[in-house]
Amino acid sequence: MNKRGHIAGCIVAWAVLSLAASLAFVSRAVHLAEEAFASRANRYAEQVAQRLLINDAVLENYAAFVTLDSEATQSEERTFIRQLLYRHPHIEAMLRLDRVRQGELAAYETGVRLRDDPTFAVRGYDLDHQRYFEPLPEKPDYFPVVLVEPPTASALRLLGVDVSFNSRWRDALLTTVQAGRPAASPPFPLGAQRGPAYLLVRAVTFPREEAVGPSVRARHLVGMLVRADFFGQLLPPLPRGLQVDVRLQAHQSGGDQPVPLLRRGSSQGSLVEELLFPRLEWQRTLGGDAQPVELRFVQQLGWSAIGPSEWAGMTVSAVAAFFLVAYVRRRYRHHQDTLRARENWLTYLAHHDRLTGLPNRNLFYDRLQHAISRLRRSEQRLAVLFLDLDRFKPVNDLYGHAAGDRVLQLLAARLEGAVREADTVARLGGDEFVVLVEDVDHQYEVDQLIARLKGLIEAPYEFDGMAVRIGVSIGLAYYPEDGLLIDELLAAADRSMYGKKQHRPFPDALLASEDEAPEDVDHKTGHDRQ
Repeated sequence: MNKRGHIAGCIVAWAVLSLAASLAFVSRAVHLAEEAFASRANRYAEQVAQRLLINDAVLENYAAFVTLDSEATQSEERTFIRQLLYRHPHIEAMLRLDRVRQGELAAYETGVRLRDDPTFAVRGYDLDHQRYFEPLPEKPDYFPVVLVEPPTASALRLLGVDVSFNSRWRDALLTTVQAGRPAASPPFPLGAQRGPAYLLVRAVTFPREEAVGPSVRARHLVGMLVRADFFGQLLPPLPRGLQVDVRLQAHQSGGDQPVPLLRRGSSQGSLVEELLFPRLEWQRTLGGDAQPVELRFVQQLGWSAIGPSEWAGMTVSAVAAFFLVAYVRRRYRHHQDTLRARENWLTYLAHHDRLTGLPNRNLFYDRLQHAISRLRRSEQRLAVLFLDLDRFKPVNDLYGHAAGDRVLQLLAARLEGAVREADTVARLGGDEFVVLVEDVDHQYEVDQLIARLKGLIEAPYEFDGMAVRIGVSIGLAYYPEDGLLIDELLAAADRSMYGKKQHRPFPDALLASEDEAPEDVDHKTGHDRQ
């Protein structure tokens, strides 16, 4: 794999590790967001349920007051109501209603005028347009508001209003009259910038009326106007992406239909957030049959769900993944370099002599074959020198094989220093060496090289306090004159070497101490020192 491949692989590995760590942190953030979402919804549901129970309890207390203190004056009744309103400011007003038969309406109006309010009249009221309607149409029963507290301008508009005239109140009123239980109306506007409210009404049963049916005994009723904004007051600040809907399943002639009371926030997220993050939903109905309130929480999780700790964790993980990948890559490269070095060393050993470091027979044959193939396409020549050392065996016999090995190492260094870089010096084995001289233009060049090699080889070898001399016989063969094949050239050079060895006299002793080493020979070049 090339360098680009390594870098690309490291980048992919780093990206995968970073992504895996990031997914773990994002999963943790989503889990925490889900827990916070459920906790927020449950807390809000508990608060709303308590407030709805309070509404039922307040209305029941008022009904009990009317029942037990039937002889109480209107002033005492108002004082009692004000105490309730003071403790529960989300209640806009409290009402007392009477059920009046059609034939009793005129006498009822006269009695209230004489007893409480000279201007009292039973009339209809349009909640949407906030205007009165008189006279009322004939019907079996009327349910006028006979008392309202507090006596504010908006509340006093309801005094004398027939609750059954308005369709939003009528269904809740009929439910409580017929079933004898509290009922809530659909929301209606209280006025400009005051938000909606709903009417919670229930019948008042006196002890003497217990034996009759609820529709017969419901001669008196109590009610209260509950502001819908208290649902919003119970809500804490909402995080981004969270939407809260509060709906009232009000009693209506067409059946109980959820009617919106409150909507806060928005669950709209970006396209990327909707693709990557889950959408959470929670829904519950509270309040029983009297005030069936439906709560619905919807949250589209997004980037805001990932907190600073998760971002920090993802950053640290990405940095750690980078260093981990870098460390693994460095170890891998070290391992690869080690394997490559071992392969190179084994290849080197397969083509070089271990003692001298010179090319061995295999590498020499390969280079000679390559040179022959190249020269076949040209008119140049090459020369093969076959070198056989003379009197090398006495060195091993007198000084040991270690000394002989040292002589061979020094000899190899001298030979490599005497030839050109394009030429090859190789050891065939034992004390036999060959030199491949390429691109020979003139024969005298080879003759000069042979003379230089003889001088270098026969110069003393100084080591360990001694000076050792050896000789050499050099055979020569030319390509293509002496052969076209490797074996033919080596055989010709070998014959040439043996011919010279047989006609050359050698002195019996060329081994001397270091003190006897001549001082006029350069051991590296083979030339006399002048």
